[in-house]
Amino acid sequence: INEDWNALVTQAYQNMNAQGVFYQEPFSTDGVPLPDLSVTSFNPNYDKDRFEDTSWTLNGKVGDLRLVYTGGYLVRHVEQEGDYTAYTRGYYADYYQCTHPATDAKVSGQPAANFAETCYSPSAYWRNTQTLTHQNHEIRISTPDDWQVRGILGAYWEKFELDDNTDWFYKSLPACTAAGQTGCMTDIQPAPGSTANNPGTRPDNESFLDDVQRAYKQYAFFGSVDYDLIPKTLTLTAGTRYYNFQNTETGSNVYSFGCYDGGPPPCAHEDGNDINRLGLNSTYSGFKSRANMTWHVTPDVMVYYTWSQGYRPGGFNRSSNGPYLGGEFKTPQAFTPDELTNNELGWKTEWFDHTLQFNGAVYHEQWNNVQLQFFDPGATGNLSFVTNGADYAVQGLETQLVWRVTHGLTIQGSASWNRSYQTNSPYLIGNVPGSADFGMPLLNTANPYGKQGSHLANSPPF
Repeated sequence: INEDWNALVTQAYQNMNAQGVFYQEPFSTDGVPLPDLSVTSFNPNYDKDRFEDTSWTLNGKVGDLRLVYTGGYLVRHVEQEGDYTAYTRGYYADYYQCTHPATDAKVSGQPAANFAETCYSPSAYWRNTQTLTHQNHEIRISTPDDWQVRGILGAYWEKFELDDNTDWFYKSLPACTAAGQTGCMTDIQPAPGSTANNPGTRPDNESFLDDVQRAYKQYAFFGSVDYDLIPKTLTLTAGTRYYNFQNTETGSNVYSFGCYDGGPPPCAHEDGNDINRLGLNSTYSGFKSRANMTWHVTPDVMVYYTWSQGYRPGGFNRSSNGPYLGGEFKTPQAFTPDELTNNELGWKTEWFDHTLQFNGAVYHEQWNNVQLQFFDPGATGNLSFVTNGADYAVQGLETQLVWRVTHGLTIQGSASWNRSYQTNSPYLIGNVPGSADFGMPLLNTANPYGKQGSHLANSPPF
C-alpha cells in the first residue's frame, strides 16, 4: 500500500471426490476367501469434500508501533456414504427387516397363526452430510524490537458452527400409513421442537438419525512485556491471556425402537432424544499466563527458564446412556477442561564457527483433570464417551543436534526421554440419583483410569 502498510489476501479452494473404502476384507460376508485388496459391499461408498477458505493479513505502523490484523473465513461441505449391510446381520437385524407375528397379532387382535414371518432385503447403508463455517479475527500491536522495554497487546475472536446430519438406512420393512396396520414400521422425524437441519418425516427406509448442530465462540485478550535487565544479555518476559470459551449443542438423536406397527407417521417414540431439552451450553473463562528468563551467556550460548500454562476446552458427549455398572452409572453428558502447567529449563547453543548447533531442555509438567475417551461395550454401552479424571506428572529431557559437516552435507539428530506417572487414583463416580453409590466412587468395578503411578498411554520412555 505504501512504505508502512501492506496487505495479503489468500483464497484456497478444494473439491475432493473419493470412491471406495480404505480397508480390505480377507473373507466375504458369507465366508468365501477374497482376493487381496477386495471387499464385499452392497452399496456405494464415497466421500465428497468441498471447501473454500479466504484469509487476509494487514501489516502497518502507527508511529513507532507495529500493527497486525489477520482473519479468515472458511465454508466446507461434506457428503459421505458407506455400506452398512454387515450391521444388519447383528443382534437387531430381524427387528428392522422382518415381520413379527406376535406383535402383529397383538395390534390386530387376531391369532398369531394368521401371520407369517417375512424377511425383506438386508441391504443397508449410512449417509452423512456436514456444513461447516469458521470465522476468526485477531489484532496485535507491538513495540519496536530495539526498545529496552518491549510489549505486545492483542485481541482474538472466533466463531465455529457445524450442522451435522447422519442417516442410517437399514429399515426395509414396509412403511406404516394407518392405525392398526401390521407388518410395517412407522417413519421417523427429528424430535418435535428440536432444532433440525432436515425437518420433516424421513424416508421409509431410514431407521436412525443424528440431526445435530454444534458451535462454539471464543474471545481472548492477551499481553506480554519483555524487559532487558542487562541489554542484549538478560531479559525477563511475562504475559497473560484472558479467554472466554462458549460451547453449545442442539438437535436430536432419533431411533425406530418401538415403531413396529406404530400407526401413521411420525413415530411417537423419537422425542426421548431431544438435545435441545438438555440445555447443552457451557462457558469456560479465566487467565493463562507465562513467564520467561533468557540469559545470553555468550553471543553463541543462551539458556532460559520458562513457566507456562495451557488448557483444552470442555465439550459434550453424543448422549447420556445407561444406567450401567449395576445401575450406578450413566455416561456423562459433558466433560470439562483439562489444564497443564509447564516448568522448563533449556539451552540453545552454536559451536565451531556456527557449524554445530546443540539445543535441549529439561522439563516438569503437571497435567490435571485429563480428558480421556472410554469405549467398553461390555460395561458402559456401545457408544464411546469422554470424561475427566486422572492427574499426571511428566518429567523429561529433549535434545537436538545439527552438524553442518561441509557445504552441502548436514547431519541432524534428536532424542528425548520422558517419565510420566499418574499422581492420583480416581474412579468413575456414581451419577444416577437415588442409587446406593450416588456421588461415590464405584469401587466394585474395574478402575478404567488405571492405578496411581501408572504411565501415560502411547508415551514411550525414550
